[in-house]
Amino acid sequence: MTERLIPGRPGLQPERTDLSWVRAALVVAIFGGLLLLREGGPRGLLSILGGSFAMALSIMMMLTGARRTRRLGRRPLPHHLAPRQEVLITGISVALLGVITLLMIGVR
Repeated sequence: MTERLIPGRPGLQPERTDLSWVRAALVVAIFGGLLLLREGGPRGLLSILGGSFAMALSIMMMLTGARRTRRLGRRPLPHHLAPRQEVLITGISVALLGVITLLMIGVR
């Protein structure tokens, strides 16, 4: 279904962008908490590193989302809307968090 632009209402894209970033940051923060509360043994360096990295990544995702939302809320829209370097860095960081998690599973 296509959206119609109504004069005076810029559309829902900024709101959807904001919600998706907040949702992803919340999932990463919960995941970091679970890494810190890992059961089955004492907390090791990898557990603390993974949990702390996830919490920092969650904060970075919230800030990136706020910036993207502000950018999409501007009228007229900026010419360059493609994801910037921070989106690429976020993706690489999430992949790194996955590697840390796999290392934690392997250490068990």
